[in-house]
Amino acid sequence: MADTGYYYGWETKCYLAVESTYGTASTTAGDYMQPAYVRSLGWKQTENIENIYVPGGSSRRGHEDEVKGMKEITANVEFWMSDDFGASGVEPFLCKFALDKYNTAVATSTWAIPESGGTYPGDSTFGSYSLLPFSMEVGFNKTSNIRRYLLTGCYVGSETVNCEMGEKVTWTWDIVAQNLTKAATAFVGTGTQATGAPLDWSGVRIKWTGEDDTATYHTGCEGVEWTTDNKLEPLMELIGITQDRMVDGFYTQGREISGTMKWKKKTTAGQKWFEILFSATKDKTTSDDTIQLGALIVEIASGTSGCSLAYTLADVIIGEVPVDVEFDKVQVLTLPITARSITAALVTVNTTQAPTSWDSQAA
Repeated sequence: MADTGYYYGWETKCYLAVESTYGTASTTAGDYMQPAYVRSLGWKQTENIENIYVPGGSSRRGHEDEVKGMKEITANVEFWMSDDFGASGVEPFLCKFALDKYNTAVATSTWAIPESGGTYPGDSTFGSYSLLPFSMEVGFNKTSNIRRYLLTGCYVGSETVNCEMGEKVTWTWDIVAQNLTKAATAFVGTGTQATGAPLDWSGVRIKWTGEDDTATYHTGCEGVEWTTDNKLEPLMELIGITQDRMVDGFYTQGREISGTMKWKKKTTAGQKWFEILFSATKDKTTSDDTIQLGALIVEIASGTSGCSLAYTLADVIIGEVPVDVEFDKVQVLTLPITARSITAALVTVNTTQAPTSWDSQAA
């Protein structure tokens, strides 16, 4: 049978490249990284077209004209992450893009995000005001009919990490971009994909401080999910010399971290959920005015012994405890949480040499 002439999903490609100058894509093939396990992908340009009615119009109840507004470019990608935490892989960047531009200096085999001991603005576990900009090369790599789209000036607006019992660990990004161009030319990126198995629930460990402020590994968790929302707003400076309808960039606002934990209801210390809700003092039987701030540490081990990705959500608050009884099974509580800050650490990675453009501290 001849080619149908349609584009298929398996013909797509997706490459990422760090931008050294915001809004300018690299033309070097080796700068582009290709994630191994993209599960869904999409991109969109919105022209914000407005219908115009004018005095003396001849179209009666029909509008007289149309004009374009500011163009908005967005994208979304859902992926699993390979356990290839090495200098040649894309995985370190997949950890970094959504959290912070800066990281602790790579001097050992543990790489931490953000930079917590350097010079402002990268001198705090709360992170800096900056994210790492990147270009996204996507499209359909169909023989003789390539449709390539280049999104430049990209930032991860929000990231959701989902660890679910029996499932692969899943990352989901909502992306904003400055510009989008289309071409029928070959992809610039040629990066190879990692070959390691995707990270999954079998390597997850949960450490939770609980009501007794003791960081302890707990059993009984069926899932944890959180979203880091960078609250990006478009930046439109008074620097334009032509009408290009583009934003000049984006800036961060107050970050919001929220999510849920699912736990089998146990009597174990650290899982006495109503006591955590009631008070910062353990063993309380009624609510007072104090708030218990906990810590949630999610460790995701790879197939390489001693190698893992660890997220720490700090100053976690449980603001409500809903109980919905199911009579035929062990009770599972779904607990909403918020956090003040989040850090990530690649622990005992396969090399002490960071990838190009990854190792960045504040000047």
